[in-house]
Amino acid sequence: MAAVAAAFEPRADGVEVLAEARSAETLHFELRVPPTLVHFAGHFPGLPILPGVVQVHWAMHLAAEHVPAVRTLASVDRLKFMAPVPPGAVLNLTLAHDAARGRVQFAYRLSGRECASGVIVYREPA
Repeated sequence: MAAVAAAFEPRADGVEVLAEARSAETLHFELRVPPTLVHFAGHFPGLPILPGVVQVHWAMHLAAEHVPAVRTLASVDRLKFMAPVPPGAVLNLTLAHDAARGRVQFAYRLSGRECASGVIVYREPA
């Protein structure tokens, strides 16, 4: 039982993975944003929101677990932040891997509304 409980504990980078599924080259995650994340401190007083850099980090980290080449980041393209993510939010993250082009497209949704998206472009390790 302890192993099952540990699987749902916050990871070192703060993200809580509630569910994970795979279909072809696409990964789907349900994530909970812990209200106690250190990243909320000062971002912004009275109206905390999850910083965009944390969202990009989580997408890269989760993608790298399945596509190790993501660790050889070349760029993050078409980065957009459309809606704020509050503490305690449950997000849906989709990661679509395009191996031929060396990229992973990511999109976060909150209650059906797109919050953030972008494309992680990587280089194959030498």
